[in-house]
Amino acid sequence: MTTTSMRSTVRAGIITVALVLLGGCVAEGTTSEDEAQSDEAAQLADELNTALESAGLVPVATSTAEQLYGSDGGWTCEVVGGLDHKLAVNQFGNLSANHRRIFLDPSIVAYDEAVIQTYCPDELDDYQDVIDGIEQKETIADPS
Repeated sequence: MTTTSMRSTVRAGIITVALVLLGGCVAEGTTSEDEAQSDEAAQLADELNTALESAGLVPVATSTAEQLYGSDGGWTCEVVGGLDHKLAVNQFGNLSANHRRIFLDPSIVAYDEAVIQTYCPDELDDYQDVIDGIEQKETIADPS
């Protein structure tokens, strides 16, 4: 495995971890198996991956996007702008208990924006309100 492909794999792993952390209680937010397998869920997963690639991010497996977001955005769209969402964003990547993070990586913001724009675009303003005032700085290494 080359260094570049290893970095790409690591970055994909980091994005996957970000999905789980920002998704909160994934089991609570997953959609029914029938809905996740629907044509609409597959189409939205493809749209999400197109948006992620446009943002320079690694796309997620279609089956992962279908399970996490279904056709309605799952937990992510339910909590945009709410306390759970604010806590998840403010504490993401901060290993210190009860301390607000210092920086939020722009790739995490871009990922969240792609998800929200794809599944619940009417919530994008609420998301912007959540991230306003949080300094962004690259904290995840670029694989290239």
